[in-house]
Amino acid sequence: MTLPGFRKGKAPLSVIQRLHGGRVRNDAVSRVVEKTYVEALRAEGIVPVADPDLNLDKVADDGGISYTAVVEVRPKWSPGATPG
Repeated sequence: MTLPGFRKGKAPLSVIQRLHGGRVRNDAVSRVVEKTYVEALRAEGIVPVADPDLNLDKVADDGGISYTAVVEVRPKWSPGATPG
């Protein structure tokens, strides 16, 4: 990475983390949540009808992520059944 005051590729990691760490972390969390959300929908056979309500429960320093996704789905019904 090139930063003012440092030769190309010689910027200290601590400076890079301070300047860009939050953005990089948020991007990584977003990518992981997006991928695992789609995988979970497929695994459970869920077809949402709207965007999910995502709640990030925990992002650990070791890279672990825990989140909750609440989605709306079409109601199940069969012909001749009375709504209730």
